[in-house]
Amino acid sequence: SHFKIVEKVIRDMLHKRKKDTVYEAFKSHLIFLGESIMKNYLEETGLIKDERFKKIRFSSGNLSGKILGSHYEGNIVIDEKVIEGLYNGKLDMLEAFFHELNHFKIYCDIEVGTPNICLYRILKEKLARESIDKHDRNYYDANYSLYSEEIYVEFLALMDFLKFIKLVDSKRFDSVFDELREATSTRLKDIIVRWNNETRDLSRVIKFNNDY
Repeated sequence: SHFKIVEKVIRDMLHKRKKDTVYEAFKSHLIFLGESIMKNYLEETGLIKDERFKKIRFSSGNLSGKILGSHYEGNIVIDEKVIEGLYNGKLDMLEAFFHELNHFKIYCDIEVGTPNICLYRILKEKLARESIDKHDRNYYDANYSLYSEEIYVEFLALMDFLKFIKLVDSKRFDSVFDELREATSTRLKDIIVRWNNETRDLSRVIKFNNDY
């Protein structure tokens, strides 16, 4: 499977073995893995035959600046830096991979009205953002670190990352994975604090940003 190929490249990197899979083949398997995860989510939620999700796509590209990925209405683009990084052993790049996949899942859930208190909050801020953007187009960029959807997606991506490294775990590399788990757990705690204490009060739009 595509997962097994991606997993093997990561294992070979950890064991410092020569990789059997060339870069372009690895890239193809990673892209197919991403699209498979998207389709599996649609199957699990019973949305696979929904016309709104017929044209989903997972691809790679060269994005500008520090952007590692993007999602828009069922289309995910992962920057080449992410794929190259994973191929060369930068496991933290998996976060960008899972980050965009979770944006896709949220997009699907909002489209079909999945009942979820976190999604209600995300949708509430999206609507407020649309209103505010009529006066200031920089709302998202100015408030990225506190934007509800980004905080939630960051949390879900890190949880997926932890699940993934558990699947490729090896006793020879306990110290490597322990360090990754410890760093990720610390970030998860920070995300929960931001979600609970630092994100703006959505009931008072005027307080969204001190500039307004």
